[in-house]
Amino acid sequence: MPQGIVKESFERYYESRVKEFEIKDRITEIKNMKFTISLLEEYIDLVDPSLMDVPMRQFILETGWFQSELFTEYNNIAGMKYPYIRKTTAAGTALGYARYNHWTDSVDDYIHWRDHWMSKGYSTKDYYDFLKDINYSISSSYEILLKNIQI
Repeated sequence: MPQGIVKESFERYYESRVKEFEIKDRITEIKNMKFTISLLEEYIDLVDPSLMDVPMRQFILETGWFQSELFTEYNNIAGMKYPYIRKTTAAGTALGYARYNHWTDSVDDYIHWRDHWMSKGYSTKDYYDFLKDINYSISSSYEILLKNIQI
């Protein structure tokens, strides 16, 4: 049995691998579960906690608190259009927007969308500025609407 630093290093590596597999298992479980806000929050916390603030407000606004047909029927949590020039998890189109097999696929696609813009040099340091810089919404009150959502 290893001793000292080697043993501690092995134990830390083992613990991190166990945690990694636990997270992957939980993500897989959630990907087979019906939507709830608490599951969305848990999923975001597992895949990308940076989505918890402004993007979560976008999800709420774009879906009318998760009641829109685009969300309830087609799992589109962010009003995403079908992308033709970037990686996507969309399964096709519906009502002129992307449709997804599961609501988590829509969250994943939002991450691909954001990463696409970041790869083009845009920064999400101030997410509201990011949304303005990429012309996310034609509404001049979009930022105000987002900021008024209590989460």
